[in-house]
Amino acid sequence: MVKRIAASALALAITATCFATEPAGEPEQPLTAFVGATLIDGNGGEPVTDATVLIAGDRILAAGASSDVALPADVTTVAANGKYIVPGFIDTHMHFFESGRIHMDKVVPMFDDEITEEADIAWVKQRQPYTLSRYLCSGVTTALSVGGPLHIEFGAKEQAKQLELAPRVLVAGGPISNSGMEWKFDGEDAVFSADTEAEMREKIRFFASKGADAIKLGYLGPPMIDAEVTPQQYAPVLRAAADEAHKLGLSVLTHVMAREEVEAVVDTNLDAFAHIAFDEPISDESVQKIVDKGIFVAPTIAVFPKYTEVMEREYRMTPIEEQCADKEVISTYIDYPDSFMKKVAFKLSSWGLQFMLGDIREPLGDSVRRLQSAGAKFLIGSDGSHIGTPHGVAVHTEMQMLEEEGITPANLIQAATKNAAEALGKSDEFGTVEAGKVADFLLLNKNPLETIKNAQYIDTVVTQGKVIEQSRLRTQ
Repeated sequence: MVKRIAASALALAITATCFATEPAGEPEQPLTAFVGATLIDGNGGEPVTDATVLIAGDRILAAGASSDVALPADVTTVAANGKYIVPGFIDTHMHFFESGRIHMDKVVPMFDDEITEEADIAWVKQRQPYTLSRYLCSGVTTALSVGGPLHIEFGAKEQAKQLELAPRVLVAGGPISNSGMEWKFDGEDAVFSADTEAEMREKIRFFASKGADAIKLGYLGPPMIDAEVTPQQYAPVLRAAADEAHKLGLSVLTHVMAREEVEAVVDTNLDAFAHIAFDEPISDESVQKIVDKGIFVAPTIAVFPKYTEVMEREYRMTPIEEQCADKEVISTYIDYPDSFMKKVAFKLSSWGLQFMLGDIREPLGDSVRRLQSAGAKFLIGSDGSHIGTPHGVAVHTEMQMLEEEGITPANLIQAATKNAAEALGKSDEFGTVEAGKVADFLLLNKNPLETIKNAQYIDTVVTQGKVIEQSRLRTQ
C-alpha cells in the first residue's frame, strides 16, 4: 500500500509540474477518475475496495484506495461503486488473416462451390475494422498477431492506429520454422522457413526491419507435416533464432504440438510456448525446466475442442459471444450446413481432426495442472480466429476452459495481463493498473475473482485513455 500511495503522489506531482510548464496555447489533458470500484490491479495482491483510478490523457496518474488519492477540482468522476477494475486483457496468440468462418475448412469447400478461399480472403480484408472492434468489445486492449502474410498482419497494426474502436496491435514476425509447409494467402507466404542458423538469423533481422514486436518460431512435425529433421536436430536453429532476436530486443514465442517437441526445444532460450503438447502430458522434468527458466506458457486449450463443437453441431454461445462475436462468423456455425452432404463434410472434418490429435483435453489438462502446482507463469492465447474461436471473444473461452482445469481466477487475470506484458517486454508500458502505466483497463459488473466467467460482464473499456462504454461495441 505504501508503495502504491508513494507512486501515486509522485505521478501527481510530476503531472502537476508538466501542466504548469506547458507552452501557452497547449490544451491540458482532461482528467477522469473512476471512483468506488474494487481494484484488482494485476499484480496478484489483495484487491483494494473503494478504490480510485485517476487518468490524464492516456496515462494512469494514481490507482489505490480512494482515501489515498486526492482528486483535482476539474476532474470528471465516474461512479464505479459495486464494480471491479482489472487491467485490459492481452491476447498473445491470434492471426488476423484467419476469418474463423467455416470457409477456412479444407473439407467443406469440396461439397460447396460457393465456399472458396478467394471469398474468404476478400471478406477478411473488408471486415478488418469490425474485426478489430471485436477485441475491444471483449475487453482485449492489446492483441498480438503471431504471424501470417505481412500485408494482412502488419496492415492490421497500422489500421488499428487510425481507428477509434481498435485495440493496440502488436505483430510477431513469422512464424518461422523448419521447411515442409507451403501456405500462401492472398499471394503471400503465411508461414516462413529457415533450415540453417544463418538463414534463421537473416529471417529474424528481416522481421525486425519490418517493425516486428516479437518473433514467432516453431517446429513443424506430425501431424502437420512429415518433417525431414527431428525437433532435436532443429533445436540449434531455434537457439540461434532466440540469440538473434534477443540481441534486437525481441521476445521469442515458439510453436510446438507434441511432448517430444517440448522436451527438444525447452533449452533453446525461448521466452514463451505458443502452445503446449497436445498428444501427451509433458514430463515432470520439462515442467521444472519451464519454471526454473521462467518460460511463459500459453496452453491454447480451447482451439481444437471448439472446432469439434462446431463441426459436431454442438456449438453454444456464451454471454460474451452473444454480445461481441461477429454474427457473420457465428452464422456459419449455426445456420450452416443446410443439406445432407454439407453435414457429411462437417462430420468428416471433425473425425479427421480427432483421428490426428485424439482427445487433447486430458493430456493438456494434466500438463496445465502440474504447471500451475509448480508455479509456472501462464499466458492467455486464443489462437483466434480458427473455426470455433472467433476473434476477441475466444479469450474468454480460453480462460473459462483453463479455469475448468483448475487454474485459479487470480492466476488467469495475471496470465491475461501482467504476465503477457512481461513476456513481450512491455511491462513498463501496460499490463497492470498502476501509476505511470498506459490507461488500459476494464470496468466489470461482476467479481472475476469468484469465477473467471464474470470477466465477460464488461461495463466499460478504457484503452489508451479512451473511455468506451461496452454497449457501443456490442453486436446488434
